[in-house]
Amino acid sequence: MQQGAKTYRAFISYSQQDAKWGKRLHRWLETYRIPAGIIEGVDGPVALGRFFRDEEDMPAAPNIASVVEKSIAQSENLIVICSPRSAQSKWVDAEIESFLKLRPDGKAFAFIIDGIPNADDPAVECFPDTFKRRAPEAEGENMPIEPLGLDIRKDGAERACARLAAGLLDIDFDALWQRDRRRAAQRQRWLIGGMAGLTAVFACLATIAVVLGLQARANAREAHDNLSAFFAERAWQKLEEDDTLSAARYALAGMHLSPRNARLYQSALSAILFDTGGPLPPLTHDSAVYGAEFSPDGEQIITVSDDQTAKVWSRQTGALLATLDSHSSRVAVADFSPDGLRLATGDAAGDVIVWDAQTWSPIAKLSDHTDSIRSVAFAPSGDQIVTASWDGSVRLWTGRS
Repeated sequence: MQQGAKTYRAFISYSQQDAKWGKRLHRWLETYRIPAGIIEGVDGPVALGRFFRDEEDMPAAPNIASVVEKSIAQSENLIVICSPRSAQSKWVDAEIESFLKLRPDGKAFAFIIDGIPNADDPAVECFPDTFKRRAPEAEGENMPIEPLGLDIRKDGAERACARLAAGLLDIDFDALWQRDRRRAAQRQRWLIGGMAGLTAVFACLATIAVVLGLQARANAREAHDNLSAFFAERAWQKLEEDDTLSAARYALAGMHLSPRNARLYQSALSAILFDTGGPLPPLTHDSAVYGAEFSPDGEQIITVSDDQTAKVWSRQTGALLATLDSHSSRVAVADFSPDGLRLATGDAAGDVIVWDAQTWSPIAKLSDHTDSIRSVAFAPSGDQIVTASWDGSVRLWTGRS
């Protein structure tokens, strides 16, 4: 695409409540590089171009601000970050309508982050009304526009960017994705090779830092542990900034300094591998983990541990959503209710706690057992809980506690 100083590859429209996603997608697209050889006559990787993202919270109005309207006119395509918030945003609706009128030849892409497209329930609908019809002036009546949609929850960041790039360039997605994967594999091999050589350098820097900054500490091991924790924190910070190589350097430096802080830098290294196409970061406790269960909708995972807690995690990202810490002994079992609104956890003292899965606060404590809980399960109707214990008894608890 031949771009002038004020020409954009696409206009990114979103609700201000989804501003974080607007910034994130803008960064992804403007840092994405088209693999070499995918475009005829272009030998090296090139950028997609410029993308317009409104950073100010402008009020909704019948006619959108002139600067936004001008940017829409200068944009070849439209990308709408779709969620129940954007579906109810008058500002997003106005931007889509303006694009359909000013650029009838452009493509409209739905970047779904939350909600359900074309849902019967307005509370979960993620497509704005104007996104589902053509401008009346163009056809004489409302007609579906069938936006080109992708769901970040299913595709993930790398695949989503590649799908958008393929659509914006009007090229075959499979060909682009295969080249992307080969490039990512080559980058990961280079990253791992480079990290090994840099570990020694950071170890030397770490020693200097200990001498200069931590001389007041009497225990050298404690100093190493503290510096290792600092490096792990810096690794996460660099990972958030998309600086994967620097993140790996800090994590490896921490690993060299303090084997006792293994949980810190191993989590960071796993996250780095995930960012380059590897598995999710590990879901960790401070002691042995006794079990893990998915929520009924498959979006959450609960883990139970000898550290007297149960933890709830996001299946998509591995992020910690809640720590349930009202038990006084090892938490051995857990189960979600069929509707996913409650969950129950059982511990080694014979106590079962029922939790609200919306607020993560305890609802009830069931304490008739005299020994460790071996299993806990909700009835299919959700109005009863059955528990089994080492005390030789099984108890049935009735009522939506």
